[in-house]
Amino acid sequence: MKNVMLAREAMITAGRPGLPIQNALATAESAVALIAALHPKYGIRTTDGAIAVIMDPMNVDFERLNKAFVTLSYGLHLASSAGPLLGGYCGGPEGTSIANVAAHFAGALVYKATYFIPFAIHLKYGCSSTPDVLWVINTSGQAVSRNTDLLSVNMNYTAAGPCTKMILYETAASVKAAVVSGFSMESTGAAKAKYEDRQTPMESKFPPK
Repeated sequence: MKNVMLAREAMITAGRPGLPIQNALATAESAVALIAALHPKYGIRTTDGAIAVIMDPMNVDFERLNKAFVTLSYGLHLASSAGPLLGGYCGGPEGTSIANVAAHFAGALVYKATYFIPFAIHLKYGCSSTPDVLWVINTSGQAVSRNTDLLSVNMNYTAAGPCTKMILYETAASVKAAVVSGFSMESTGAAKAKYEDRQTPMESKFPPK
């Protein structure tokens, strides 16, 4: 509940109170936690959204189904997110690209999602900026954008930590791979999104050259 209130407070402070919250509660692992945060008393509106994840490899469970059902019942937008692992059950780049596309269909069919957040990740390096993962982003983005009208926002995870030169190169590589192939872009999950207090606004503010 506090998470949602802080997000809404931050938007008001920034002078953008009408912006939607893309993911009502990013830290809600359980359906119960998400349900508690969805009460309008805490600032959630029907223009906001929540996320239900397709777990690798192409699995769903009752927690995710409950999240999807409650989100749709409240009238919020629902995103389906999936992170196929290159080097895992998907195999190499080709299999991972197919799984990345298939996850869009799974989210639409199982969760009735209206937008999608893919984030293919390298199993060994834990990031989405290696050359083979960039190839996955290229090919799956072109497949989705060419053959469907689904709204898809690619999520970027970097190996480098915040406020480093390397994180800017990784982000630039992921953004270029995604945007030219038809995906929109969300960035940045710094330091593989594994560590506490590794997220800063500096990367998003960095001006393009």
